[in-house]
Amino acid sequence: MHKFLFILSLAIVFAFSACGGTAQTATPDAANPPSSPVADITPGEPPSVPAAEPPVEPPVEPPVEPAATTAPLTGNITVAVAGDYNRYLEAAVESYKTVTKNVTVEIVEADIRQYSQIINTAVMSGGGEDIFDASWLSWQKLADRDKLADLNEFITFTDEAYYLNIMDAYLYNGKRYTVPIEFIFEAFGFTDAYRDAEPVTNLTTDSLLALAEKYPDTKLFYSDYISNGALLAYRLMRLDFESYIDIENKKADINNERFISFLNKAQTLGEKIALRPDEDIMLRMYDLWSPVNTAWVESYAFEGERAVPTGRKMGSIDYSGMFLITNNDGEGSFESASLTIKPAINANSGQYRQAADFISYMLSTEMQMSPELGSSPVNRKAAVTRAEELVNNADNNGIVLEEGFNLERNLKIFDNLAGSLAIDSLYDITIQDFIMEELYSFFDGEQTAVQAAANLHSRINMYLNE
Repeated sequence: MHKFLFILSLAIVFAFSACGGTAQTATPDAANPPSSPVADITPGEPPSVPAAEPPVEPPVEPPVEPAATTAPLTGNITVAVAGDYNRYLEAAVESYKTVTKNVTVEIVEADIRQYSQIINTAVMSGGGEDIFDASWLSWQKLADRDKLADLNEFITFTDEAYYLNIMDAYLYNGKRYTVPIEFIFEAFGFTDAYRDAEPVTNLTTDSLLALAEKYPDTKLFYSDYISNGALLAYRLMRLDFESYIDIENKKADINNERFISFLNKAQTLGEKIALRPDEDIMLRMYDLWSPVNTAWVESYAFEGERAVPTGRKMGSIDYSGMFLITNNDGEGSFESASLTIKPAINANSGQYRQAADFISYMLSTEMQMSPELGSSPVNRKAAVTRAEELVNNADNNGIVLEEGFNLERNLKIFDNLAGSLAIDSLYDITIQDFIMEELYSFFDGEQTAVQAAANLHSRINMYLNE
């Protein structure tokens, strides 16, 4: 691990000595005459001793900036990824070549099944690539061992430039070790059976679970391809993740009546509601990133400054719209697309600035406008500009704008909803694996909710403290 410490030291030594009451001075020369004549001394009189001059303080030089912060960036950096499907990363590498000629970026691919072991072994032994994808790692463990660099030291993150609430979902012990590049809304929709029964105004985990019991014939649709109750239960659990699991403080509180009750209700939801949408609806869902999608945005209205669902029907489909489900604090969850990396800088790298510059470029407005970015950009300006370009070229993009389409309104609702997202559905991959294993066992009838809660509580606490 290379750390760069730049220390400016200024040491000036003044010496003044007296011997026998006579001041000793340097002998003047022709080039440096004395500034005043030597005083005459009358014989028999004690010499007069002039008052001592206060020592002259040396001038304080302004601090010198370390040369490394101003020197041009040069070098070759490597990026480790799982698998070979990294279209946005590949596009960023090619585009970055037009921005800088002195830094090259090389992608190093690893088998996704061995990726975690390969990265952990390399990093813990003092090696590894400069950047790696944190998506498939329990990166918090590496952070605990000081093996990741804090991106805040190299990149400025502001709410004006990014959806900072989404970026902040990855803060760990106050530091930013990795960031998402894009995000997908975790949204749910219902058939008309529920919409006609009562209007949707506030959709939380609790109200969704109550829906399952009150309207057993209502069909639920999700913005991703969920095919079973275990997956749905995991998504809902994520909304209240921090109330169950505190990764930073290394403790979990899952073996309790609240979680057991949640599992039993989630099982009812999974049994009574069809979770797999038909192809037509799926096509609409995969376009949710865009504020141009009127079917998505028009399902919302404003209550003051807050976007709220209206239960408005989507087109000709027997379908009541897409709604965000939030926790009781009004926070919604998102998914950082698994096909786009979540970059982290290896603390063993000797090229922090080069690595950070490339990550910053991946987050730039220019790069986030790339068509290779499949979901919503975390860059605010890119999200707006991208939507404007889609509208201006609607015919060429195959978009049919409904009568009365209002992009400004749609952008406002989109921005409002994106600003409520604060929870990533994929936080710690090891904990996610534990949860899914126990949930599948519960939903398959292999264990009770009480047993699942006890097993999860034990496994996660042991993992956090190992």
